[in-house]
Amino acid sequence: DELEPEQASAGIVRFTQGANWIAFDNPAGSLARAPAGAAALEDGRPASELWRIERLKVEWTEQALNLIYRMARIGAAEAGPRGAATPELGSLLIDTYIDLNGVVGAGSAVTLEGRGGFLPSRDAWEYALVVSASGAALYRSNPLGRSIEAGRAPVTVDAESRTIRVAVPRALLRGNPMRWGYAVSASALDPDSTGKLPRPLKPESGSALLALLGPIDTQKAAATAPKPRLPVLRAPN
Repeated sequence: DELEPEQASAGIVRFTQGANWIAFDNPAGSLARAPAGAAALEDGRPASELWRIERLKVEWTEQALNLIYRMARIGAAEAGPRGAATPELGSLLIDTYIDLNGVVGAGSAVTLEGRGGFLPSRDAWEYALVVSASGAALYRSNPLGRSIEAGRAPVTVDAESRTIRVAVPRALLRGNPMRWGYAVSASALDPDSTGKLPRPLKPESGSALLALLGPIDTQKAAATAPKPRLPVLRAPN
C-alpha cells in the first residue's frame, strides 16, 4: 500500500477500502515532534518517530470496530505508567474523534479536555477514542459539560509491525463506519494526569499536539497554531 507518486508529491492523504474496511495513509514527509527533553532512539533516529502516525485502518464485523494505527516506531525508551496494560507505548497518547453524521451542531467541535484544539463545525464529533499505555476508552461528547466515558476497549500492540489495534465493541458504536469522519492526533501523556481521562503534556508555549493524520499543509498549520484545527477524513462519496 505505497503512496502513488502524484499523491506523495501533492502531500495528500491516500484512501483505500475493501468490503469491510477503510484506510487513510499519511503522505510522505508527514510531520511529528517529540516533547521537550525526549532523548533520541537507540539507533540514533529522532524521538519524534514515536509520535509519527503513518496510517489508520478501520475494520468492522458484527462484533467489533477495530481501529488499527500504524506508527513510524513503537517501543519507547521510557516505560509507560506503573501497572500500564501496554507499557511499550510509553508516553504516546492518541485521540481519534469520530463524526457519525456530518451534521452541523450535532456533537462537539472542541477537542477533549486539556487538548486545546477544534474541529470544523460540520465535522463535530459524537465519540472520541483515547489510547495510551493505560488502555483505551471511548468517550461521548456532552453539550452540558465534560465528555462522558461510554466504555473501554482492549488494546493489542505489535512492535514489529508498528501497529496498535483497538477493538471497540459494536454495541458501543453502531452504524456504518464507511460514512463516518475521523480525526486522529498524537500527543505526549502527562505523567501527572489524574482522573479517568488521560491528558496530554502541555509545553511551556504552543500546542500539546505532536502529530496528526492529514494533508501536509494542514499538518504545517497545526504545528504552529496555539489552537490547532484537526482535519476530519472521510471515505470519498
